[in-house]
Amino acid sequence: MTYFIYILISLLQIYYISAFQTSVCHRQTRYTYLQQQSSESSSQTIQLSSSNVDFNSLMIMDVVLFQRNDNSDTINSKLEIGAVQENGNVAPLSTWTLDPSYTSSTGEDVLEFVVDEEDMYPGLSSNEVIIHKRIDVDYGSRQVGGGKGPGNPHGEESELTYFIDRGVIESKYCNAESVDDPMTIDIVVNTDLEHVW
Repeated sequence: MTYFIYILISLLQIYYISAFQTSVCHRQTRYTYLQQQSSESSSQTIQLSSSNVDFNSLMIMDVVLFQRNDNSDTINSKLEIGAVQENGNVAPLSTWTLDPSYTSSTGEDVLEFVVDEEDMYPGLSSNEVIIHKRIDVDYGSRQVGGGKGPGNPHGEESELTYFIDRGVIESKYCNAESVDDPMTIDIVVNTDLEHVW
């Protein structure tokens, strides 16, 4: 009996070690998708307000369009989307595919996003971001880890999903400083976030 327990513990250790190594290897597949739109692209250009959104006016689950502020004289020129978390900070949103999750009743393709746990805490504070606008989204949830594996074997833990129109993602944005050179949204695509059923 003791020998059987020893073998079982050894097998579990091997399983956890191999699972950890697999997750480390998958993290290396994370990359950033930066939109490459041609000049004849039909996406619209949206004028951003000259006044930024007050960080203190944001509520948990708000999805925002933001730029990182590295506290130097120059502001990062790329736009990102993020969601306000329970700690009041903004966490960048990621997706696992650029294929639509569904098509809305208006015919718009809708992409599904989540907050990658690597980006969730501590998130970005009011000193680290400039909020340009709130984005209208639909919300959903999914089981953490697909409800499989040692991390969530019964599927009782879930994470929030954010459904955003492709038009919002593919639009170009400009403000007073970037009228001649519109900005696009930088999307993080991490294939490890996909749940295969």
